[in-house]
Amino acid sequence: MNILRLFSIMALIAFMPLDAFSQEEEPDGDLFSTAAQATVETGANLSDDQVCLDYLSEKGWVQGENRKSDGTPFYIATGSDLVFAPMSSDDFGTSMMDGIISSSVKAKAKLAESMGRDISSQIVVEIKQDFQSGKKPEFLNQPEISQKSYEDMGAVDKMRLLVNQQLDKLIDPETKAAVNSDAASARQLERALDDVLNQREFTDTITANANATIRGMKNIRTGFKANTKNQQVGACVVSIWSEKLLKQADAVTTGNFDLLRGEKPGKPVSRHLPNDKTEAGIKELLGKFGVFTTRDEKGNVFVYSYAQESVLGRDGDDIARRNAQLRAERAIIQFREETIETGSFSKNQQGRVEYNDGMREYYSDRNSSDRFKATAGGTLKGAAVAKSWRALQINKKPVQGVIVRWSPSQAEFFEQASEANASSVDYGSSSDDDSTDYEGPTDDWSSTEGMGDDEDDF
Repeated sequence: MNILRLFSIMALIAFMPLDAFSQEEEPDGDLFSTAAQATVETGANLSDDQVCLDYLSEKGWVQGENRKSDGTPFYIATGSDLVFAPMSSDDFGTSMMDGIISSSVKAKAKLAESMGRDISSQIVVEIKQDFQSGKKPEFLNQPEISQKSYEDMGAVDKMRLLVNQQLDKLIDPETKAAVNSDAASARQLERALDDVLNQREFTDTITANANATIRGMKNIRTGFKANTKNQQVGACVVSIWSEKLLKQADAVTTGNFDLLRGEKPGKPVSRHLPNDKTEAGIKELLGKFGVFTTRDEKGNVFVYSYAQESVLGRDGDDIARRNAQLRAERAIIQFREETIETGSFSKNQQGRVEYNDGMREYYSDRNSSDRFKATAGGTLKGAAVAKSWRALQINKKPVQGVIVRWSPSQAEFFEQASEANASSVDYGSSSDDDSTDYEGPTDDWSSTEGMGDDEDDF
C-alpha cells in the first residue's frame, strides 16, 4: 500500500508544470512603463532645441553623416543654448543673437569633436568593511599611567610638572573650552566611524579636449522656444557641412570665383530677402540669424548674413544698426574659417554607507564643466548691406536688423572699385548713387524654411 502511494505521488510530481516550483514573483509590469507614460504626458521629452529636431525629422536627416540622393555625404549637427536676458529686458534682441552665436559654436564643436577628441578617464570603485564583536576591555583604552610618586620624581620631572601647572593658570577658559570641544568632536567622529559596517564608493572622472579648424559650415535653420511662465527662451540652430561648402568657403577667401558659378539656377536675388512691409516677412526676419548660402536665377552662389541688435534709448538706432552690420560681416568670416577648441570635465562621485544598526545613507557629488572657444579673423572684401530693417521683437522692444550680402560679382565689382580709387588717374566726378538702400521684392514672397537646405546648395 505504501509503495502504491509513493508511486502516485511521484506521478503527480512528474506531470506538474515546472513553474509551480519557481519561487520568483512575477513582476507587476514593465519597469519603465510608468516613467515613459509620465514623460509623454508632461512633455518632459521635449527639449529646448525641439524645433530644430523636428526640422531634421521633416527632412529625414539625422545628426552626423547623411547622404544626398546621389550618394554624396554631408554632415548635420544641432546646437542650442539659453537666451540669457529675460523676455522683459530691453537687451533681449541682442541676447537672442548671442544665443544663436553660441548655438552655432556648439554645432561646430560637434564636428570638431567628431574629427578627433582626446579623452582620458579614471574610474575608482572602493568597498570597505569594518566589523567588531564583543566589548573592548577598559584597560586597553587607558593611557599609560606613570608609576612614579612625587617623592620619586627627579629634578627634570618636577620642572616639567611646574611648567605645565603654570601654563594651565595662564591659559584662559575660552581656549580650554575650545580645545575640549575639538577633542570631543574628534571622539564623536571616531565613535561614528566605529558604527560603520560597510562602505561603498564610486568615482568616475572624465577629461576631454578637441581642436579643429572648420571651413564652410553654415546654418540652414534657426529656431527659438519660449516659456512664458519663467520668461525663459531657448535658441537652436541646424548646421550643415559638406566638401562642396568647404570649397565654396575657400573660394570666398581665395577669390577663385569659378567654383561659385554655374550651379543650378535658383530664385532671383530680390526674392531671397524677406519683405519687412508684411507680417510674414517681419516674422521671418525676427527669427533668422547667421550665414546662409543660396543661388540666384543664373546659378551664382550668394552668401547672406543675418544679424540684429537691440535698440537702447531713443537715439540708439544708429549704434544698433552698426553693431548688427559688424556681427553679420563677422559671421561671413566665421563661415570661411573658424578654429574651434573644446574642453570638458566631468566628475561623478557616489557612495553608500551601512551602519551596524542596519541604517543606510546615500550621497552623491557631481562636478562638471564645458568650455567652447571659437576664433576667426581675416579681411572681408565684397560684402555690402543688402537690407536694413527695424521691428519690434517678441517682447515688444525695438531691434535694428541688417542683412549683409556677398557674391562673386559683387566682390569683383568692389575689387575694381578699390583699384580705381587707388589709381592716380582722375576719372572725374560720379553721379551714381552709392546708396545700398533696398527697394523691396516684386511680390510678398517670404519663407519660414531654412535658406540653402536644397541638395543643390550643399
